[in-house]
This record gives sequence, C-alpha cells and structure tokens, in this order.
Amino acid sequence: MIAAIEIQLELERSPEEIWEALTDPVEISGWFGDSASFSPELGSEGWFEWTLIPRDDGGTTLMLKETGFTTEESREENVDGWEHELGHMKKYLLTD
Repeated sequence: MIAAIEIQLELERSPEEIWEALTDPVEISGWFGDSASFSPELGSEGWFEWTLIPRDDGGTTLMLKETGFTTEESREENVDGWEHELGHMKKYLLTD
C-alpha cells in the first residue's frame, strides 16, 4: 500500500475564509489555476480531504490528506504539486 500524503499548513485567515478559498470556483482560480468546477459537500468521500482547525488567534490550521495512489511516482508528483499550489494559496490569502 502506498502511503497517503499528509500536509499541514498554518494560515492567518478564519476557517470560513479558508473554506471559501477551497470551494468557490472563483477563489480557487485565484491560487490553483485558471478555473475549477466541482461540488464539495461536508462528509462527501473522495481522493482527498481537508480538515480546518480554528486557532485561538483567529487563524486556521489546514490539514490535507490525499490517498489512492497506484504508484510511488504519482504520489511524489502530487506531493510536489500540493506544496506548490498550497504555497500559492497562502500568498493569495495574504493579498486578499
């Protein structure tokens, strides 16, 4: 079995703002690419999951877990991709 990707990111925005950045197609296109279209719902299953943990200082701990890899190579490509894209999201949220 190929290990899951697990990434933790500390963000200086509220969980509501982070959720919007993760689920609103307009917001996603500001940090992830040119466009996005999907219908995320609480409790839905998929290849990855987001966990948002509010912090006492008003920020949020974002945790990402992605599973279902068939090769180590595809897992490593996604590790690099997530680190790149989440870095973009962090910058995007700081400029908003």
